[in-house]
Amino acid sequence: MKLAVVFFAPNNKPTPITEKIVESLTQQQATVEYIQVQAIPETVSKRFFGMKKKQQLKLVSTKTDLSEYDGVFFGSTVEGMMPKRKLPPEMELFLKECKGIESKKVAVFLTAFGMAGTVPQKISSILATRSVTVVTSKVFTFLVNFSPEQLKNAREFAVDGYKQF
Repeated sequence: MKLAVVFFAPNNKPTPITEKIVESLTQQQATVEYIQVQAIPETVSKRFFGMKKKQQLKLVSTKTDLSEYDGVFFGSTVEGMMPKRKLPPEMELFLKECKGIESKKVAVFLTAFGMAGTVPQKISSILATRSVTVVTSKVFTFLVNFSPEQLKNAREFAVDGYKQF
């Protein structure tokens, strides 16, 4: 089985949770490919009546065609402080622009400092508009580091998602 683990992390490094998920999938004899979401702001700094236009993001060096994979794990950090937690705009852009995802089964995991707010619902609604089935999802919260119990849960999450694909 060929799987993709698509992740966004602001420091461009997979979290320990992401690493445990990939490790568990490879133990299941799956072929796993990391796909890191990266985007840059487009240069649209024109002024309109003295107001600056909002910057737009453009995906760069990111594989966006997911049609070759049997299943996809989407992982992301959660930005902002309570109560205004949000999905990073880079991940939101990727979810809306990726190709070959229609009618696929996916698993979604989030890492959040504290509560995740409405971010899980946001991802589910974006994927629902693409006719994607979310087979399992999990939010891993932390204060300083991830606990050994959370890393164990990440392994179980990966195996559960794998079995549902």
